[in-house]
Amino acid sequence: MKIEDFFFGDVYISDDSQEHSISLRSANELASICGVKHFTAQIRRFLRTHGLLVLTEGTSHPPFPELIKHLETEEIGLVQIGAREDVNSNVPATLDCSLMFVEGIVSVRPHWTAYKEIRADEIVTSLLVPLHESGLIGRTITQRTRHSVELISSSVEQQINVLFGLSGFPYDSLNHGRIENYLRKFENKA
Repeated sequence: MKIEDFFFGDVYISDDSQEHSISLRSANELASICGVKHFTAQIRRFLRTHGLLVLTEGTSHPPFPELIKHLETEEIGLVQIGAREDVNSNVPATLDCSLMFVEGIVSVRPHWTAYKEIRADEIVTSLLVPLHESGLIGRTITQRTRHSVELISSSVEQQINVLFGLSGFPYDSLNHGRIENYLRKFENKA
């Protein structure tokens, strides 16, 4: 089922969970046209009515950095990174990232997983680095279970370890390469 939103266009509603979703790429296209202030206002308007907006992405390297650049990050009170088992049945879990506004939650759901080095690198470059660059990393929590959340470590190496583990593939130099290769991506960031 879908509804027509005057700004976002077709918004799809899942039959089982009644979640409202649009593609992350479509959201970024709109944001690039209307600007940060207006786009953030439209997100907040939608959340006031529906409480949740899911931004879907069928790849493991989503344009999440662009989304963060299109939002007034001071309006995001908390960022929550969790594991989902319902996105890709070929891996134990994929990561999602929820941006919590006063009015509700924007949940970004790509195929982030650390099952091999190239996929693990995408977690670092398209999730962790943008959170550092935007300053949101200090407001980021991880959710291991439904009732277990914790503030993410201030250590980049620990952040990498936690997120790889959360996706079901704890850091292993044989599978993921040298940790230094990931840490270099954070030089001169934030």
